[in-house]
Amino acid sequence: MTLLDEALRDPTALLWAHNAEFERAVSCYRMKLDIGFDPPPTERWRCTAALARKAGLRASLANVAEDLNLGRRSGVRLPVDSPLLHPAEDDR
Repeated sequence: MTLLDEALRDPTALLWAHNAEFERAVSCYRMKLDIGFDPPPTERWRCTAALARKAGLRASLANVAEDLNLGRRSGVRLPVDSPLLHPAEDDR
């Protein structure tokens, strides 16, 4: 079972995406047809683009990586103290 399968089966798992609204829209349109899952409810999605804007960073993924000095790499791990990893309690 893949990590995505596990996350979709776990009703408590949060789904993080940069521009989560797009990912949510695509999942609502294709998920049931393509992989047999109902799309996750909106409440489970977290948007790193929105959190970046709230933290005063530029919203595009490339700009967030630049602002956080991450460069353009795949599989990037954010610094432990990143504002994107620790949103205020009212943002969750």
